[in-house]
Amino acid sequence: ENCKRKGLCERLENNKIGWRKGTKEIQFSTLDELLLQRIDDLDDFTRKTIRLAAVLGQSFTFVDIIEISRHILSITEEEEDDHYNNLLNSMNIAIEEGILDVLESTGEDVPNIRK
Repeated sequence: ENCKRKGLCERLENNKIGWRKGTKEIQFSTLDELLLQRIDDLDDFTRKTIRLAAVLGQSFTFVDIIEISRHILSITEEEEDDHYNNLLNSMNIAIEEGILDVLESTGEDVPNIRK
C-alpha cells in the first residue's frame, strides 16, 4: 500500500506489477518479486535485520531481535548503544515500508512485530 500511495508501483498494461524509479520502469510478475525488490533497495543493515526477523518467526518482540542480533553479530558492550540505535532505525524503516507491522505494545515500550 505504501508504494502505491507514493505512486511508485502500479498494475501495468501487461497485468504485471510495475515499480517506477525515475523514468525507468521495472516489472514484476508476482508480489514476492516486488517485495524482494523493495528489500533489496534497503540499506545493508536493514536487510540483515529483516533476515534476522525472518528467523524469529511470524511475530517477535524488539527485545527478541536485539538479543539474537547481539549474539549472531557478536556485539561487544562498547558497541551495544550504537547497535541498539541502528537496529531501532532499521526496524522503523521496515515498518514504514510496510515490510513489518507493529502488532501490539507490551506497555514497556517494546512492540511485538508481525511480518
